Amino acid sequence: MSKSIPFTAANFLPQNISDFFGHVCAATAPRAQIKAKPTDFQVEEEQAKLNLLCTVSTASDLPPHTDFPKTGRSWSVTVVKLQMTTFHVRADLANRLGIDPKQITYGGLKDRWGKTAQRFHIEGVSYSELMANCRPHELVDGRADYFIKDPLPGGKKMRKGDLSGNKFTLRVLLPGMSAAQIEGYLAPMLAHLHANDYGFPNAYGHQRLGLRQNTLSVGKTLIEQGPGPAIKLFLTDTSPNEGPLATQVRGELLELWNEAERQAAEKGESIEQQYMEFDSMRSRLEPLRKKCNMTIECDIVEKILTVGYRDGFRAVMAQMKDEFSLWVGAYQSFYFNQMLSRVISGQFTPKGRSIPLYIDDPVANRFYRRFLPEAIPSRIDRDVRELFLSARGDGGGPWRQLFIPVKDLKGRYEDEQWFVTFSLRSGSYATTFLGTILDLEGNSRVAADERACA
Repeated sequence: MSKSIPFTAANFLPQNISDFFGHVCAATAPRAQIKAKPTDFQVEEEQAKLNLLCTVSTASDLPPHTDFPKTGRSWSVTVVKLQMTTFHVRADLANRLGIDPKQITYGGLKDRWGKTAQRFHIEGVSYSELMANCRPHELVDGRADYFIKDPLPGGKKMRKGDLSGNKFTLRVLLPGMSAAQIEGYLAPMLAHLHANDYGFPNAYGHQRLGLRQNTLSVGKTLIEQGPGPAIKLFLTDTSPNEGPLATQVRGELLELWNEAERQAAEKGESIEQQYMEFDSMRSRLEPLRKKCNMTIECDIVEKILTVGYRDGFRAVMAQMKDEFSLWVGAYQSFYFNQMLSRVISGQFTPKGRSIPLYIDDPVANRFYRRFLPEAIPSRIDRDVRELFLSARGDGGGPWRQLFIPVKDLKGRYEDEQWFVTFSLRSGSYATTFLGTILDLEGNSRVAADERACA
């Protein structure tokens, strides 16, 4: 195999994946923008088990005259959100219903900037309590908001991957190009896509690395050193992708964390027992929860004060498993992308259509030890292994398909705009697909964060 690839965000998405359709993101290539407005990027979850497309409309998606028993305390609903993370919606909805956020589950995370619809499973509330919060209304660009609709009796809790796919409806901006120019530019790409049975590389995109593009380093730290060092890095790591206020606050958090370490050493205590320092962190973070999108940071510090103080950082990780799994997922994604790149270049020929994601089990270890040894961590924290890197049941670890079909691709061209709809299976990214045929460097979301935190 070729030499080891540096483990950096710059190498997360190999160039031959972006260039799969012959597109080169050169300075002269037309730049595309996909999230100029939140409603430009709509995601609607497909639930094959329910024979349901969860639309972003205020209207019901259920068949007319749908009826069911109104008893019980377990339900599923469609959540339609705008400019909010799935985590944030879950926390707010749980607060409205007076339940623990753990009683709300879902099949996957949806884009934090766009307008999205997905199913939630909710336990521990009555039908009347649920309906009191079921108020569909129009969501307005520029205002974070959500509503729930279409309640049905719930079955089992939802788990990651409990959806069949997503339908995307996008307005893609191509400034300075006429409708004819846009069509002329895209036609060869779409012809290549059609020739490949509408398949494209099922890579993980850069959004997997977060706004600061640092979940890769945080994930590696979590796996090899455990939750304490990873939390410190996540809270304090700065990035030019954030504005000056966020950068300033992260510097203050670093000073407080270092003081907590000093106090712990003097007292012979653990870092998480230094209540005053973490309480000061909470005071600095809370005003920025929404302004600078620091919801996860706020929640982590709050958990340290309520759970970690007594039971350690590992208890914080266990109670925020979904959030911490994103960091481990970034690590797994990096090495999946490297193997996918080698498939495209002909350096590796898989036996099937999928390869394993890295976990600490015999199948994945054998695969990566043979084909990409650097994917195997130098050490694995015991609790991280148990929570995130162990096979569940008899099914073994997770596998991911190398190429994914694009279904129901339709579009129309207007001057400076391409309106397009298509569907992808669960776990695939619209931005990755579009990034293989367009230069998405013109995305405005980073600039929006900078303005919000200035």
